[in-house]
Formats: sequence, structure tokens, C-alpha cells
Amino acid sequence: MPRRLIAVVVFLFVGIAEHAQTRGAIDWIFLVDTSKSMRGVGGTKNIFGEVQASIATFIREASPGDSVTILTFDRDVQSHGLRDIHSELDREELYAITNGLQANGNRTHLGLAIAEGLKRSKSLLQRNDATRERAIVLFTDGKEDIRGIPNPVSIPSNLSQVAISGRPWLFFISLGEHESQLDVFTERTKIFKPRNANAIREAMELIRRTVEPPLPPPVPLALRVEPATLDFGAVHPGKSTESRQLTITSNKPAHVSVRLAPVPGIAMPEQSGIAVAPNAPARIQIRLDIDENATAGVKPVVIKIGRSNVVAANVDITPPSRWLRIAKWAGALVVLLLVLLVAAVLYSGKTAGELLSSISDRNALEGELEVLAPRLSADAAFIGLPNIKARELALSSIVPLDALAGSDARLFCRRKNGEKQMWIEATSGSLRVNDVEVPASEIYDADTIQAGAAKLRFNYIGHERRSIEEDQA
Repeated sequence: MPRRLIAVVVFLFVGIAEHAQTRGAIDWIFLVDTSKSMRGVGGTKNIFGEVQASIATFIREASPGDSVTILTFDRDVQSHGLRDIHSELDREELYAITNGLQANGNRTHLGLAIAEGLKRSKSLLQRNDATRERAIVLFTDGKEDIRGIPNPVSIPSNLSQVAISGRPWLFFISLGEHESQLDVFTERTKIFKPRNANAIREAMELIRRTVEPPLPPPVPLALRVEPATLDFGAVHPGKSTESRQLTITSNKPAHVSVRLAPVPGIAMPEQSGIAVAPNAPARIQIRLDIDENATAGVKPVVIKIGRSNVVAANVDITPPSRWLRIAKWAGALVVLLLVLLVAAVLYSGKTAGELLSSISDRNALEGELEVLAPRLSADAAFIGLPNIKARELALSSIVPLDALAGSDARLFCRRKNGEKQMWIEATSGSLRVNDVEVPASEIYDADTIQAGAAKLRFNYIGHERRSIEEDQA
């Protein structure tokens, strides 16, 4: 490896080690030599365009909150203003300033340019922000030339000003003959001698990486859930348990969901978007709903919190006494007879069997869901809704939660003018039907449903979406 490249690499790693902590914004101060020789007058190579392009790249990649100062110099120094970058408009103004620079001057007053750069750095200390960095980047193509300039500022005289200017970074980019007096600066200083456009870009990238060290990796989210186990006690089929409290704390702000791992005959209302933070633990109440046909016995269940936290729980499903069951069925029979009587009066002409069938199926889901994304096995990708015999179905019960990415929706049916309609409604996150975001929508045969990264097709033969002409007919 060439000695010059070794020196550059060593300088880079020293700079990164010195500034490994999280930084604030950066004040970039560019000193641009605008003597005629920068644009090739007098037989030299035209490098002024490369300097302008390098500064424009810095402007484009500067972080919000950074500032840019552009000072040009030949016999004297001219300021082109200080701009704090908060919007694209600020960047556009800086582009315009940079593109409008002209190299038509005589002489190269390096001492005065450095003095003005340090003066600007000192004025920026008034922001009283210890996290901000200041970096002075000087572009020149030759040695200092102060012929005919009265009372010139010498380059070494600036050494005493470095400390009181906040010890900014100093980067001297010698694009032609190097001025040896610049070598007197050693503290947080680097001299580059690029000889072509690629070398200029490499030097500027090294400058950026030196002043902008990599930020530390983000702290992973860590949740703590108390208690670690729950006992819901005894409960009869068809009933709900008493509520239990969970306390969730986090090492940083987050939104989490609480859901039940699938268990036959047992359900739990999912809670999503729960806000939790280090100083704001979430305390939530949860309960279990037991299906009427759930089998008796002590059942273990798993409650999932977020992506990886779980709470082990159990519930004792205890059948009611024989007399309670008899009373339950007797009461249900009475209610059923009353319903049949009312239905017979309202819907004359139908048999009792027809009425019973229409009642039992009145609010059941119909059609078929086909999971298009994520890819599932053929057996799991097609869900026949009539086989479920449910009035409502959550997408999270059939689609992996990671694919939903915090979104969820429920399918249910409505009736209008005696006709059954299938509907879907967002319960969390976003919902799109046929690529249109909706809070809720009626769905028809071949409609597509998207929630998070999950995509499904609803198949309902005989219930195709009507065209506008059909609706107007």
C-alpha cells in the first residue's frame, strides 16, 4: 500500500475514534480560490468546475440542521452568506450560489482566507451547541501570492486563532502546486493533493466520513411483561373469564399488540397499537371467551405480546350442572318457539323448516378467501367461509401476523332488502380493496384485499360487482 494511502487511512480511523459518539449538526465552511488559474488561465488545468461539483455534492448530502458557508478569495475575501439547511428550498439557494461562482481574480491571499474561515467558525460558537462540529474546507491550486497587497495576513499568524475558533476541522485541498506554509497546522488538520477529478471526489468523501462518523447501531426493542403466568380460574362453556391485568414496559417508545395463540374453543379479543414507553408502562385488561362447545378440562393457552414475548396461562373449563343445562335448553326452546311464531306471521308461505334454515344461516359468512401473499401451502391458501360457520372472521386468524405488519380487518355480512352482503372493515392499520384504501367496503366476487403485505382474493360466484351501467339500469 502506498505511503500516502496509508496516511489517509490512518487519519480516517483516528478521526472516527475521536468522534465515535453521536454527533449533532455540522457547520461546513468552504473557502474557494477564485483566481484565474483555477479555470485554466495561464496554461494550468481548468479545475474550477470540479470544485463547484464537489461543493454541490456536499450540499445535496448534508443532513437537515447542517449549515453551509461559502467564502471566495483572491486578493480579498468575499462572503456568499450562511445557510442553515431545513428544506429543499435551502439546498436550491445554495446550488444557485455555487453554480454562480466565477474565477476571475488575481493573487491568492491564503492567509486572509484562513483567517476569515476561522472568524466564521468562532461566530458559530454562539449557537451554544456542544454537539455541533465545524469543518473548514479550503480549495486552492497554488502557492500564496500576495504581491501588491498592503498589510497581508500571513498564513502562520492564524495558528493562534484555531483554539479560540472552537478548534474546527481544517482540510486543505491543494489542486496544483502545494503551499508548504499550510503544513504549520497540525491539530485536526489534513492536507490532500488530488491530481484528477476522481481523486478530488475521493478526498471529499474522506472528509465527509471523518467529520460524520457512523452513528451507533440502534438499541433493539426490549419488552418486559408482568406477570409471566396467569390463571383464569374456572369458567363454564359459552361464558367469559374474569379479566386479568398485564403490565408491559419497554426500553424505548413502541406500539405493540396482544393476541392469543390459536386454541380450539377459546378466543380472546386482540388489542393492537398499545403505546408503551420506559416512563409510561401499559396496563391492559384481558379476558378469555369460551365457546359453547369447548371441551371440559384445564386448558393451557399462550398470550403473545409483540413479536417474541409470551405469557403462559391456563383456564379450567367446567361444564355446568345437569339441572343448569336442562334449564338452559328449556329456555332456548322457548325462545326458539317464539322466534318461529313471529317468523311464521311475518313470512307467511314458508315452512318452519325453511324458517329455521334461514335463521341459522342468516348471518353466516359465505364465499371463499384465497391467500395470494404471503405464499402458503395449497391446503392453507384456500379458506371456504361456509365451512367455518362463523358470523365474523379476522384476517389475523388466517394470515401470518408478520405479513399483516400491524394491520388487520374483519369479514362480516349485512342484509339489505333481504339480500346478504359480504363486507370487510379495517380494525387496525390500513385496508385496501381493489387497490383503493377504504375504512370498510362491500366485497364481491374476484375482489382483491390488501392489509399490510398480505394480499387475498375473495371468490363469491353469483355475486359479481355490477358495472355503473347496470346500477343505472
